Amino acid sequence: MTLIGTRLNTVLVVLVGLSVVGTAGATVYYESSVEDVSGREQTLRTENERLEQRLATTRAQLNRTEAKLQRINDSLTTRQTDIRNLTTRLNETETELKRTKDALSQARTRISDLRTERNTLSEQVSSLRDENQDLQDDVERLESRNENLDERNEELLDENSALETAVNRQERLLNEKNETISGLENENDDQRMDIRTLCRNENVTDSDVCREYGYD
Repeated sequence: MTLIGTRLNTVLVVLVGLSVVGTAGATVYYESSVEDVSGREQTLRTENERLEQRLATTRAQLNRTEAKLQRINDSLTTRQTDIRNLTTRLNETETELKRTKDALSQARTRISDLRTERNTLSEQVSSLRDENQDLQDDVERLESRNENLDERNEELLDENSALETAVNRQERLLNEKNETISGLENENDDQRMDIRTLCRNENVTDSDVCREYGYD
């Protein structure tokens, strides 16, 4: 609209100039200028319509842009809220991660301690196995010795049984001999008594037999 006003002012100035030059020339110039102005006005109207269309298009684009900007702002607000929530969750996650790392460190320390304890126990187990093997060897030696002793004991028992049998046999023989000796002694005593009786009764004290037995 400002452009149209400027053009009209120019036309008026031209008309004033023409009026000074002369009516006839001014009329011809005026008619030419009017046609020119009409053409220019039509051009300006067309351009104005085009500009208005562009303005409408621009306003529509602006409205769409503003709506889009509003959506972006809303989205940004939502995103900011999400970011705050994510930040809170991130802080919580970092706190949990720190606790997890601490727990992991403690677990690793515990694992190291357990490995050390396991190695110590393994050494003790190895030592006990060696000791157990030594004890088993000792047991085997003792069992072998015990078997030998059992065999020797059996031999001694057999020898003892044989000796007891021999002793019993000797005792029986000794008893038999003692009985024989006792019988012979009794028989000898009886014979002495008989001889003594004969020497006394028969008055044969001068006999060699009586003198031998002390009856002279």
